[in-house]
Amino acid sequence: METTLIHYGRQGMQWGKHIFVDNPAAYKNGAEAGAKLATAAKSSHTAKVEQQVKKKIKKETKYMTDEELKQKVSRTNLEEQYVKLSAARVSAGKDQVAKFLGATTTVLNVAASALTVAVAIKQLNALSTAAKVSS
Repeated sequence: METTLIHYGRQGMQWGKHIFVDNPAAYKNGAEAGAKLATAAKSSHTAKVEQQVKKKIKKETKYMTDEELKQKVSRTNLEEQYVKLSAARVSAGKDQVAKFLGATTTVLNVAASALTVAVAIKQLNALSTAAKVSS
């Protein structure tokens, strides 16, 4: 035999707290008051759902007034212009950094070549001095 525990409470319900606490008169007619509260809650939920549906419908362009549509188009244009403007600033800064890094790389390459030549000259001088001493 299998035993299961099923809870048919409402969302947010807490143990030991009754639905009728806000309305003490509901204790007298518990079942009737519970049914009334349930009906009120259901109609409240239905009203909320209807408001959400109306908001979604209102957001569609075919249901907008001319003024709402103009405001939306204006806002969209402003956002596009801002993106283009900030992209231009970023690309200009990016170009400057790329030029600076290119120049720095060239300077470092020249310095590394000069250092290599200096080390080679030093080694040749050391070899020629060692050859003179041994002869």
